[in-house]
Amino acid sequence: MVSYLALYEAANKALFSVGEAEQAKANESMEEALQLVEGEMMRLTKGKTLFGGDGIIGYLDIVLGWVGYWFKFGEEAAGLNITTDSTKYPAFVSWTHHFLQLPLIKNNLPPPGELLRVSRLVMLRCGKIAE
Repeated sequence: MVSYLALYEAANKALFSVGEAEQAKANESMEEALQLVEGEMMRLTKGKTLFGGDGIIGYLDIVLGWVGYWFKFGEEAAGLNITTDSTKYPAFVSWTHHFLQLPLIKNNLPPPGELLRVSRLVMLRCGKIAE
């Protein structure tokens, strides 16, 4: 499986890079990391909706769960669109949908509006976006 640390670092760079050249390089790194995740998801899920099986949460589902929910709000706040491209990452997008629809997960996530507000505040404070 792709290094969790490499994915986390790529995500942080994609979300918090400032400047056109730095942002392009960071987006490329995030896309490379997601391509690795995509390949591993296809290999490890073996056609099931989640790593643990259909409707069964596995360890890797929990480890990667933040990407499917939290990162999309960071992307929206930063004006990016990386993790939602179903043509590039069909397994990842499908997995995200199934994972986030599980009652155990869905009922315990922070409200979307609040998470987007916090994401925008973080982006503003780090200089990623302007007021």
